[in-house]
This record gives sequence, structure tokens and C-alpha cells, in this order.
Amino acid sequence: MAQRLKTPTSVNGLTVENNGSLTGIPTVDKWGDGEEERNITILVKVKKDSEEVTVSVPVTIQRDTDGDGDPDVTDPDDDNDGISDKDEKKKWNRSKS
Repeated sequence: MAQRLKTPTSVNGLTVENNGSLTGIPTVDKWGDGEEERNITILVKVKKDSEEVTVSVPVTIQRDTDGDGDPDVTDPDDDNDGISDKDEKKKWNRSKS
């Protein structure tokens, strides 16, 4: 019998499908000030024949403040206001909330 995967519950909007792919839209209720990444663990049940084990799958969610698909850690203007993060920090000492 083939190996089967099952995510008992969604974690931060994410699940692991039977083919091993990660699916869903990552959600984080509240990011901390200056937090760019959140590490989560998804519990996945792996079953082969009569044997079943639960494994922990580590996943890193990266913040995307402006929703442009470019994570804040690499986005030069992560709030998409036309002013680079570097200039905002230098001139206004702005931080994310």
C-alpha cells in the first residue's frame, strides 16, 4: 500500500497534502514589532499499511506587509508607499506595527 499523509488540522492556514505539498494561505494574527518571520510546526500523520506515525514539519512564514508577494525581508519598500524602507528608517525612524 502507498504511503498516505494527513494533516489533522490546519496550522496558520496551512496544510500538507497527500503528495507532500504545502497548501493554503499563511496567516499570522499579530506580528510583533519588527518581526519578519514566524516559525511554525505542522503535525502530519504518515500512514503506511497498518503503521502510523506523526511527524513535525517545520515551516517559516515570511511577513509581506503590502501583499505584493515579495517578503518584507527582501522587499525594499515593504509598505508600498513609494519611499524605500531604508529612507523611512533614516528620516522618520518608522517601524512596522
